Amino acid sequence: MYAEDSAGKKVKAEPKKLGKCPSCKVDLIAKCGKIMVWHWSHKSLRDCDSWAEGESQWHMEWKSYFPAEQVEVSMGNHRADVVTSKGIVIELQTKGLSVDDIRVREVFYKNMVWLFKVEKTHNFGYHEPYDFEKDAPVVQMPGKRKWWSFGWKYPMKCLAFASKPVFLDLGKKGIFEIKKIHGGSYFKGWGYKLSNSEFLERSGIIFNPFSALEAVGFMGRPSLIGDVTESIVLNTSAVITL
Repeated sequence: MYAEDSAGKKVKAEPKKLGKCPSCKVDLIAKCGKIMVWHWSHKSLRDCDSWAEGESQWHMEWKSYFPAEQVEVSMGNHRADVVTSKGIVIELQTKGLSVDDIRVREVFYKNMVWLFKVEKTHNFGYHEPYDFEKDAPVVQMPGKRKWWSFGWKYPMKCLAFASKPVFLDLGKKGIFEIKKIHGGSYFKGWGYKLSNSEFLERSGIIFNPFSALEAVGFMGRPSLIGDVTESIVLNTSAVITL
């Protein structure tokens, strides 16, 4: 999304604009076609960051909510998608990763959370918790944050191994924060719902939908590991508060 100009200022790709990679400092090419999202590319066509994922409109929308200095922040040999004003890295992902990738990135970034885009084809759904023994809805404590049960038919199974907080972007349904996963070929568990604006406000950003529309244009909102055979609780003992 960003390159550096001759003054070291972050700039977006535009026709005939010049820029250097903030990490490796080589010249970049502004790719500004009519089909793909405008972006910067290394001349070698290989990104210097081995963790880099192809930039989608979904990535650009989320990045557009944050100040340029908090986006694509160089950390060693890698670039964090977002580093909030609280120093928390937000890793934006549109697909599942390997278990090793999950673990390596969590060790590297330390203070981080995951935000994964969930497609309709993944069949993720949530509902009010139900007590089948009593054949009645679970009575939740007044004044406490409401929690929801979920089912996930085609899950990103790598998330069962995440030790950092996991948030799912459900498009028009907002964000779902996973607190516990019962693993297997079909995921079940529980978590919390929050809106995009609530997620951003917890990240230190006052939500302005028009900034995103101006930056990337209106959008319609936007390999797995082996089976997990036992109940898995996400390790959030070192709580990271957005």
